[in-house]
Amino acid sequence: MSLPSRAAVVAGLREFFAILPVFYILTLMWWFPRGEKYVAGLTIGAILLYGCCGKWPARNKDMQRKQKPFLLASWLFVAVNVVGYAVNDGSWSELRALLVMTVYISFFWGVRFNDRVFELIALISAMGFIVLTFSQYLSTGGRIGGFINPIPYATAVGSVAVLFLAMTLFSNRAFWQRGAFGVLFILLVVSLFMTKTRGVLVPVFLVTGGLLVVLLMMNKSKRLLQSLVIVFALVGFSAIAGNVFLKDRLTQTYNEYGQMTEGNYDGSIGVRLQLWLTAGELIVQEPIIGHGKGYRDALESLYLADSMKESLYLFNANHFHNQYIDTTVKKGLVGGLALLLLLGAGVQMAYRSPRAPWQWYSGLGVILVYAGSALTDVPLIHAHTIFLFFGICFLISAVSAETRHDID
Repeated sequence: MSLPSRAAVVAGLREFFAILPVFYILTLMWWFPRGEKYVAGLTIGAILLYGCCGKWPARNKDMQRKQKPFLLASWLFVAVNVVGYAVNDGSWSELRALLVMTVYISFFWGVRFNDRVFELIALISAMGFIVLTFSQYLSTGGRIGGFINPIPYATAVGSVAVLFLAMTLFSNRAFWQRGAFGVLFILLVVSLFMTKTRGVLVPVFLVTGGLLVVLLMMNKSKRLLQSLVIVFALVGFSAIAGNVFLKDRLTQTYNEYGQMTEGNYDGSIGVRLQLWLTAGELIVQEPIIGHGKGYRDALESLYLADSMKESLYLFNANHFHNQYIDTTVKKGLVGGLALLLLLGAGVQMAYRSPRAPWQWYSGLGVILVYAGSALTDVPLIHAHTIFLFFGICFLISAVSAETRHDID
């Protein structure tokens, strides 16, 4: 058996160093407390080690052209956050995460990654989330959030679940492989139920329905019949999981809705609605560059002027429970526009860069999960979910296409 050539070893090392940060982001970062703090050093080290292996990355010009709008939108979003940090004392952890991922994408844009390596990373990621979630639930019960807050953790689990749904429905792997992807998807959805996060469950199920409609419109009867097995299993497990894990949350939602119909907005949902309405006054006060951390002082001024209810004041929100509103309040209309451009550029990259259907729909699905969860949370201020968003979207767009582009 002949040994691999020096050129083959160097090429393998280069691909290993290039994909190492994203591998960490999708796997190890979630498996122990404060895992996100190592991403910056790992990314810098990977770039330096990549450079030690010889020449600059070999780039695909067509892929560069298709990824360029997302790269430019990322730098624009970073620039807005730099201004916010300098002028309004913004969040350093948020800015650092955005800067690290934008530098990573800038160095490796146009570089293709092996689809088998991507599948291996995705499998390890899915199994890691499943094992961690189930083990925590069996150990402690309650609402599961990994080693962070349940809401950003749910966003990560939901994103990986949508990835595996797209691979189940649209990839060209053998039936048994797609069946395995489907089983992982269902287990990830059950894991998502364990987080009891309504604001992520809803967009995940909407994306799931949308992808099934797309498959139906493609008129692939054999593939559709095979996928119906996954659908029925999902419905069954969801009914059981919803009754087991979400009964208290659904009861709370029903009770709070009843309170709001009677004019009582002091519950969790009601306070959020008040917060969103109050945000409009704050945006009018600082429409261009926003309030930054000074939004707390602005809220207190409204309370002292009797323009805000005591329940909202005592809520003491760290953010506005809506990414679009939160970004606009803290970074102004410029920041809100930059956020929309980033998401729009992500959708464009998901549609244009890959050449295989599962890549189109998984990339689009992940962005829609983030866009949907952003209506009730702030996934792009948490370092963990910032790393995941940029890492998974970029990697999906850069994976080498499958040999066949049609599906059976």
